[in-house]
Amino acid sequence: MPRNNGPAGAAEVCNAIRNLSQEKLVECLTAAVCASKQAEAVVADMVITTVSYDSDETRSAASDFDPDEDDESESDDDESDSDSVILVDSKGVPTKEQISGSKRKRAESMAVHDPKRRKRFEICKNCNEEFDHENNSRNSCLRHEDMKVVDTDSSVWADHDEACHGNYEHFIDDPVYADGFMWECCDRPSTSKGCKVSQHRA
Repeated sequence: MPRNNGPAGAAEVCNAIRNLSQEKLVECLTAAVCASKQAEAVVADMVITTVSYDSDETRSAASDFDPDEDDESESDDDESDSDSVILVDSKGVPTKEQISGSKRKRAESMAVHDPKRRKRFEICKNCNEEFDHENNSRNSCLRHEDMKVVDTDSSVWADHDEACHGNYEHFIDDPVYADGFMWECCDRPSTSKGCKVSQHRA
């Protein structure tokens, strides 16, 4: 039977969307994109990007490294930094906001070629976290490149008896025992956020 639903307001639709399962949400969104060019354009603008980066640099991060502070301290160098982001429009022409100084030369060079269209949100191959290509700085991916191992010299294990309390590894994700583990790649405590930093990479 045909449905006799009257037009729903934006608030009602948004509320219904928030209660959808992921599978049903994908189904509805796909149907909307296929049914409407306007919907296709709106969604494409949110999930497809032409942002391009020209750095593949990985740096060591100090134990007290703060990505936000590091970004601020280097903000004055952004105009000449080779890690700068270049935004281009649908025709591959760099946007005016991004063009200045040496950045202009790189942008003009890029404009000769059609920009690579890619998914805006992807999973980083280094940290396995989802990231946004349009918000991906040289300090975005702070990570360790090895596993946590037991620090048998830690005082956390002073009274630990594996026969009674269980294997050390059973507590590897327990915050109470965080000081009893360290990162094998850098020998820093398990609470350390990372020893390597770079842009996210898909």
